[in-house]
Amino acid sequence: MNEEDVAAAAVVAAMTRI
Repeated sequence: MNEEDVAAAAVVAAMTRI
């Protein structure tokens, strides 16, 4: 996974956890 993929996954995880 690229750094961009990790960042995108973190954003999605943060939004889904709200």
